[in-house]
Amino acid sequence: MHRDASTYQIFQTFASNQTGNVVLLAVGAAGILDGPHSTLYNGISLAGFLTCGLIFGHAGNHFGPRRRWWLLVNHATQIILIAVALALAWSRALHSSHWVLLLLLATASGIQVAQARTSGIQELPTAMLSSPMIDFIVDKRFFTLSVHDPQVQARNRRAMGIFAIVSGAFAGAFLHKAKGAELTILVALVCKMAILAALWFVPGDQRDKEKDQ
Repeated sequence: MHRDASTYQIFQTFASNQTGNVVLLAVGAAGILDGPHSTLYNGISLAGFLTCGLIFGHAGNHFGPRRRWWLLVNHATQIILIAVALALAWSRALHSSHWVLLLLLATASGIQVAQARTSGIQELPTAMLSSPMIDFIVDKRFFTLSVHDPQVQARNRRAMGIFAIVSGAFAGAFLHKAKGAELTILVALVCKMAILAALWFVPGDQRDKEKDQ
């Protein structure tokens, strides 16, 4: 959501939220959009997102989406794509080809969402909030005060995921307002690097280790 705050401001297009892009494509095709808007950007983002989601999603299915080495490769690839986007944005090297920045961020988002959806932790939202928010508020243990009870772990994971997306959206919007897309992309890059470090050092799930034996 850090990235969406900037890409929407620049292109009126989302890098992650493809529901929004499909709606914009539809109203653009109908000719009822107000103000300057290029549906080409929506199409570029959607195509990059789906293409890399398809490739990395099926690669994860083949190799095992929860294997540590695959998660490291997955996130390292996202880091490279975001780092290239940051370098281009900072150097102002895009000129008329600035759509490349959007494509790089959308492809990184496609990889991220494909990995999240195949990891087996379905409570974590990835690029949209409507269903996760409803799932959270209708959870049978929504009013359970304990946060350590094993039966509320799904509720807690969902709550943390929703908080991460909402806070990321607000942080991205204010960072973009203060310093532009460069700082927003830099923060996204730092977050990805922190996740990569966590994947390297955090102990693996014993159940996954047993499956590999």
